[in-house]
Amino acid sequence: MASRVLRPVDRSLIDLSGLSSGGVATVFLARRIDVSAFTELVAYWRYHPGTSANLTAASFIIHNDGYTSEDPGALNASNQPAFQVPLVTTDVKNTAVGGMFVVPVSQFGSLLSLSLTATAAAVTTHRLIVSIDLTCKEF
Repeated sequence: MASRVLRPVDRSLIDLSGLSSGGVATVFLARRIDVSAFTELVAYWRYHPGTSANLTAASFIIHNDGYTSEDPGALNASNQPAFQVPLVTTDVKNTAVGGMFVVPVSQFGSLLSLSLTATAAAVTTHRLIVSIDLTCKEF
């Protein structure tokens, strides 16, 4: 059983500085990641140095992505992609800068999407520098 490391999110800046106190933002970090050749998956969420934010909540969410070319722009009632179902939601608010959070995923479909949902505690600069790796085991 061979394994591969996918990096759907290279070290990236997520700037949420426009959030008001109590404001919530959802950012899709990667969509339509093809994992159809794999049977096991572990995600590694990292906060890199330079991250500074005052958040009351921050969740990393792994979604099953049911994208289809027949209806690619479909949205649900809250203007999120309609064919994405959350698989794993992980609280990453208290992950230290320079730290990592490991998220095992036991069941998944052929496509995944990754998102971040954050709630601001106050109006300030919210700059998150993150990367995400997926370690996948093949059939």
